[in-house]
Amino acid sequence: MTTAASANLVSTVTNGILHTPGYEDWLGMTPVRLRNAFFRELVIFDDLCQNRNKHLRFRAMGGKLLSHVNVCSHPGVFILRGGTGELRLLRNEMELAERLRDRRDFRIIDPAKSDVPTIVAACAGARTVVGIEGSHLIHGVNVLQPGGSLLVLQPPNRFLCFFKYLTDRDQQNFGFVVGTPEGDGFSVDPDEVERTLDLFPS
Repeated sequence: MTTAASANLVSTVTNGILHTPGYEDWLGMTPVRLRNAFFRELVIFDDLCQNRNKHLRFRAMGGKLLSHVNVCSHPGVFILRGGTGELRLLRNEMELAERLRDRRDFRIIDPAKSDVPTIVAACAGARTVVGIEGSHLIHGVNVLQPGGSLLVLQPPNRFLCFFKYLTDRDQQNFGFVVGTPEGDGFSVDPDEVERTLDLFPS
């Protein structure tokens, strides 16, 4: 495919997605945003498989993000979900995050209250990313290096393993802990979280 075929990128108008402008700025992305349009010719990329080419593109994207911050290796980052998005209420989320901060020197980041520079700086260099299953984990996975680890905290009534495809593609480690129901949410055993972390390669 020629460069000209993919030169004019078009996207739908985003409805206030918090971090889109920050990521587009740091990644040098300038799509034309339209609410409606008529195209005489249109190229659509069917880009679903987790293949070698996507691995290289994803790592290049992570490299661009990391080029904006100081990268220093650290044990890990706990990415809070809180009440954002589709509700997956982990009742002891903050307790878990603070335990990993106090016992394992993890950083804690709340994307809903942070801009892109703050998020990337917190996640950069993390050897492990931990958080409730959900799209917010991509903030950490974006810059997780090969050999790094992702630990997903799974609600007991929802099991989605999408991130396993990404970690397999990028030579990273994947693990999960399934919570137990608690009212309209769930809880996760802190000891089980730490035991699972200990199973990851050093």
